[in-house]
Amino acid sequence: MKERHINRRIIVAIMFLVLSGIGIILYRNEKTWKPDGLKVELMENPVGIDTLSPAFSWKVNGKEEGVYQKAYQIVVAATRKKLSEGEYLIDSGWCESGENTYVKLENAEKILNNNQIYYWKVRIKDGKDKYSHFSEVNTFSTGVGAEWQETNGIWSAD
Repeated sequence: MKERHINRRIIVAIMFLVLSGIGIILYRNEKTWKPDGLKVELMENPVGIDTLSPAFSWKVNGKEEGVYQKAYQIVVAATRKKLSEGEYLIDSGWCESGENTYVKLENAEKILNNNQIYYWKVRIKDGKDKYSHFSEVNTFSTGVGAEWQETNGIWSAD
């Protein structure tokens, strides 16, 4: 009887250790990391920026060893829905770079238009070649452009 009781305790202890290990693994995988602190032209969700070639910035927030940015991918879309569906106006692809401040996208000025709202997000690859999740979606809008600067308003006498 005593031996049976000891065996039961051993089995319970082993089950506890196995389940604890699984729980830690699941917690580590569930504890996702992604860039945050997103900015365009050094502003959060700016309205009316005066360039069609904006500069993007973000923070790398991983605190574990090896979590530093080795590469990044920025995507930009015309609507939040298109961004979530992968219908990008701009996809930088993976750019091998540790830069995360004032990053310019090649040929953006040929794609972006004045007086528009855009949605964007970024993800990174770390020093262990692991990909982060995409950041939260952020926005920016472009200014009205040169064609409106010379126009007289309705209050003008001309």
